Amino acid sequence: MKDYEKLLPAEAAFWETKNNPGDAKTTWVPVDIQELSATGESKLARESDSSIFASGSKGSSDYLVLARSSLTNITGIMVEALPDDRLPNWVRAATTTAISY
Repeated sequence: MKDYEKLLPAEAAFWETKNNPGDAKTTWVPVDIQELSATGESKLARESDSSIFASGSKGSSDYLVLARSSLTNITGIMVEALPDDRLPNWVRAATTTAISY
C-alpha cells in the first residue's frame, strides 16, 4: 500500500492533464427544497439565500434534504460547503445547491 501511495501524486497530476473540470458540459440547476430534518440534537435551517445551516450537537447525525425538480435524467447532485462566521474556526456549513442533468 505504501508503494502505491507514493505513486498517487504523479497519477493525480497525469489524470488532471486529461480531465479538466472547466471543460465539463454539466448544467447545474438549483433545487426547490421541500423538507429538512436531522437526527440527534442537530438542527437544519434554511437561510434567506437558500443555503442550509446545520447547528446543534457535534456528534454524528444524519441529514435529510427533500427537494423537487422538474428535470429528468439527473446524473448527479452537488453539495457545496461554505465558511460561516457563526461556526468556530470557520468550520464548513453544508448547502445543497443543485442537480445535474
